[in-house]
Amino acid sequence: MTTSNSLRRLVFASFAILALPLAGTLAAVSPSDENVITEPDPEVTEWTLPRTFDAPRPSLGPIPPETTGCVGFETPITPIQVSAPPASRFLSYQNEPVLIVGVSADNVCHLEADDVNLCRRANFRQILPDLRARGLNKLRLWVALGSEVNPNDNAARAARNQPFLRDAGGFYRFDQKNAEYFARVREVVHLAKLNDLFVEVTFFAPGDGFNPEQKSPWLRRRNQARAANPQTGAVEPVGFSDYRYFAIPAVGEPGDARMREFQKNVIDWTVDELWCYDNVWWEIGNEIDGRALRPDQVAAWQREMILYAHEADRRHQPTLRSRHLVAVEPLTHAGAMIWTSPNGLPCQATPTLDFRGCQADVVNGHYTQVLTRAERTFPSNVGFQQLDLGAIELLHEFGRRGKVFGSNETNITSLAGPKGTRALSTDTNPRRRTFGLPDPARAEAWEFVLSGGGAFDHYGYAYDSPNGRAIRDQLGRLRQFLTDVVPLDSMDTSASVSAPANWVEPGTYPNNRSWDRATDSRKYWAAIESRGWKTAATGREFLLYVHHSTPRCKALNDDFALQSDNKLKCTGEGLPFDAYDARIRNVKPYQEVNLKLHLGAQAGTFEVTWLDPANPTGPPRGTQTLLWQPSGERCNGVAPCRVTSPKYPYDLLLRVRQR
Repeated sequence: MTTSNSLRRLVFASFAILALPLAGTLAAVSPSDENVITEPDPEVTEWTLPRTFDAPRPSLGPIPPETTGCVGFETPITPIQVSAPPASRFLSYQNEPVLIVGVSADNVCHLEADDVNLCRRANFRQILPDLRARGLNKLRLWVALGSEVNPNDNAARAARNQPFLRDAGGFYRFDQKNAEYFARVREVVHLAKLNDLFVEVTFFAPGDGFNPEQKSPWLRRRNQARAANPQTGAVEPVGFSDYRYFAIPAVGEPGDARMREFQKNVIDWTVDELWCYDNVWWEIGNEIDGRALRPDQVAAWQREMILYAHEADRRHQPTLRSRHLVAVEPLTHAGAMIWTSPNGLPCQATPTLDFRGCQADVVNGHYTQVLTRAERTFPSNVGFQQLDLGAIELLHEFGRRGKVFGSNETNITSLAGPKGTRALSTDTNPRRRTFGLPDPARAEAWEFVLSGGGAFDHYGYAYDSPNGRAIRDQLGRLRQFLTDVVPLDSMDTSASVSAPANWVEPGTYPNNRSWDRATDSRKYWAAIESRGWKTAATGREFLLYVHHSTPRCKALNDDFALQSDNKLKCTGEGLPFDAYDARIRNVKPYQEVNLKLHLGAQAGTFEVTWLDPANPTGPPRGTQTLLWQPSGERCNGVAPCRVTSPKYPYDLLLRVRQR
């Protein structure tokens, strides 16, 4: 892959892992290990749209003028909202619940970048129609990055990639808007609108740029930023004395507190450029939690930014009929408890635009799990803090609290190394590894959505590679299946991970001590059921998804497995930001044997269909008909009611539908 060093840091750096070695650094596998098979980073040529793709079609809802955007726009709009109960785990557009599934190529479609793997200024007009054509409906954009994005050390290009204007002296003016930059942000959002794509606009992505070798305008010691003194008018240096004050109370140097003014500038400028688009919602920041930062202090900063985003929206009423939604992304249990509290957070409410205090509308997570070492809290050094919450665990622990939950960053399909997806052929050679396959990312998506998630966004790029295309196709089919075939918004998750599903018994959901010796894996699952199925006479429908995976080991030549002393291991460390490691068995495939079903208090005829999750609307892997009799829980006269699946190599989808 031809990613430059600067862009590679942009892709992988995050605020949350500043003190760790970068989990995304590409590591080479020793060529002497002949049992290890890896896929090289894809060499991607300039990507072009296939001729079979049609032009953008008119979008639902009013479309602002392409050239002027929100300037002078007077058509009333209602942005995407949260669905009313009982479908409140979904977003709602045009008064209809909508499942959000996307693939964001590094969240930088508006930037001038050289890497052809990324969605960027040079190719976003091809990539966005491709997302729609493959059945996807979402992307993500970062607005204020932590550093200069400067692949070729070109000062002019670096300046064009920042929201702040750069003056003749080479300094970023934090008090002056880079209008050309925001026009590019708007161009991406406008094309997304034409292609029926929703955009999660992230105000801050500060993690990139705070390493010593990088240039960060936000740090005063880098001497890159200036602003006029409000009392004297003199232009003077500005910046944080320490990067960690970006998202906690600034109690360092006097100039730290003033930086809030410039953060609010970013929000003001973004909202002013995009307020008239009904296909956007705001996210405060990407991986704002630092493992040395107290979650309550980070939440207090985000609460301040949420209120400011509300106020920025309020300036555009009455054309803007409802405020835009706002998302946060906690990486700790303590932070998630704050954002999912039924009492919300105290905040000065404004009686217009349906302000609901400072509680977030969407709570996002990253990866399947997150676990870092504890550090003393900053700046007090009192107690310890660590990151301990990934997207799957976020749903399992907090998913029944009536919120919209999203997962908007995962390991990267088509990329090798610790940051890429990985699969093991466990039945042919336990050390045979293949990087970049779509299977683990597909597993995350199915499990997350069927566990109650309302929005899933895979962090993927290398668009013109076979695996890059495959994951977009597969996630597009997932969304279409759960939108057009199975009425997901009329269904509920079947159970928490602490109990079996109500209608099916797939086994106990694995914990950190679980291990299946027979398959050298863990069987993960998620299930949903139609509402009221226990007493319904008609319309009952159920879905179960299972996949066989393990956590990832940090070392490329190491695998999560059971040792001779019966202890689970990674010889080195597990990845701090973890994702599934697929265990694929083509020679000795998996099978669900005598899976017990419970289909309700009323008799009925049910169709059982075993589906391929990579193509759920394709030919089924197996079907059968069940005559359900609640007395004695019989199927076709036999009790208990059991079904056995066809054999499958990695994951499987079971659909049970009443005729």
